[in-house]
Amino acid sequence: MGKEFELIKEQLIQIFPKLAKDTDFSITSKATPNYNCIAWAYKKTDR
Repeated sequence: MGKEFELIKEQLIQIFPKLAKDTDFSITSKATPNYNCIAWAYKKTDR
């Protein structure tokens, strides 16, 4: 992924420092108003 994703990843790690040690943490797509990654993480795809 490009520099944009690296900058976002760095910002997220600053906000959530434990992400730096999480080997499963990755950014998989660009942000969109139609997508809610927190809901997806909890398998809520209908709202």
